[in-house]
Amino acid sequence: MRRLAHAIDDRTILNYVRRGGRWIPKVRLRDWLWPIIVEWAAMTAVVWVILAIGFVAGLYRARPQLDAESRDFAETSVKAIAASWNPDDLLTRASPDFGSSVPDEWRRNLVGLKKLGGGVRREDCRGHAAINPLSKGNMVTARYLCAVSLQHADATIAMSLKDDADSWRIAGFYVEPSGLSAR
Repeated sequence: MRRLAHAIDDRTILNYVRRGGRWIPKVRLRDWLWPIIVEWAAMTAVVWVILAIGFVAGLYRARPQLDAESRDFAETSVKAIAASWNPDDLLTRASPDFGSSVPDEWRRNLVGLKKLGGGVRREDCRGHAAINPLSKGNMVTARYLCAVSLQHADATIAMSLKDDADSWRIAGFYVEPSGLSAR
């Protein structure tokens, strides 16, 4: 089982195996294996980069549609919530983590906003959708500031939205009345 090696050139060696008595041409591993590994790694990296660029480009091409969808959701939500200031109207549109973290005091504060008056006479929502492909949570979010005119006062409503698989959901909601005097 002893082997003897004889070099023919830089890439090829001949192994002589006593058992069977034949000459076996064998290519040295260090000469041809590393270039193949480096080429495979480079091609794999290039493919991953192309896929990542395509993914991000596809998301940004979808952004105008996401802006329109999120703005429609924000405007309809503001009209529905400000019509009665009922916490259930907000919680039906809320994300599961926002809905489960709402304390009773927050519900009382929202009901207390009825003094602003119900029914939206005018609303102007400004904001946009944002796409963050590297986020750990939702990749698509939106933030809106809605200036509303109610029966007794004006208010600014700040909302943060997130895109679930099937629809937009409210992830944060803040109301700042601007036309009432503090008593």
